[in-house]
Amino acid sequence: MRKIQRMPLENLDNLLKILALVGAVGSFGVGLWQWTVKEDKDRQQRKDEYTKSEENRRLEATKPFLERQLKLYTEVSQVAAKIATQESAETSGEIQSRFWALYWGELALVENESVEAAMKKMGDAIKDKCPKHYLEQKSLELAHAMRASLDRSWGINAWASPDTASSRDLDKRVFHEPPGASQTGPSKSVGILTGVLESKFGKYQVIKCELPAFEFLKDDPSPSPTSAPTPTPTPILTPATKD
Repeated sequence: MRKIQRMPLENLDNLLKILALVGAVGSFGVGLWQWTVKEDKDRQQRKDEYTKSEENRRLEATKPFLERQLKLYTEVSQVAAKIATQESAETSGEIQSRFWALYWGELALVENESVEAAMKKMGDAIKDKCPKHYLEQKSLELAHAMRASLDRSWGINAWASPDTASSRDLDKRVFHEPPGASQTGPSKSVGILTGVLESKFGKYQVIKCELPAFEFLKDDPSPSPTSAPTPTPTPILTPATKD
């Protein structure tokens, strides 16, 4: 029968010290991991709070602009609709004065390119004294351009999609642009210079209210581009005969 060899007390003491050291290292590692996780969570929380605070400050800073834009857009829409639907020339004249005051002044502070282009078309229609149905169409296009502009500036898509205005799922919303919004068209300043165009064939005048693009000025001495000069007949010479 074999005898059980006992571990020397010195070796047992060393083993206990090693186990204690491993336990201490393990405890330190677990504590470090817990501290790292907590620190990352606290750092993310501080970052989120800072981002939220910055967003609130940004909204507060832009609030006067957004409120002013909404107020002016609303007034412009009302003025344009009245011009398009009014029958009284006297009343229409007063409203037109306010339209042009907004056109050349306050609205330029808050409008984007799409609204500027729609205002240009509405202004041209007023100056050209276009028919009522045409003015109504341009007024509606202007309102749609302002609606899309409000959607983007406010970032809530409430005007284009009023049924989803209170939705929390912002990622599923779609921002709508009015027809032709990507083509901003000529600016107001360009419209001042628009008038009579010249080419090698003569002068052409822009026709109003979306009629054919050009009309040839009959009083212009230049030849018509579509008519060719009538050739002069060449006399035929025959040799003389003797009697």
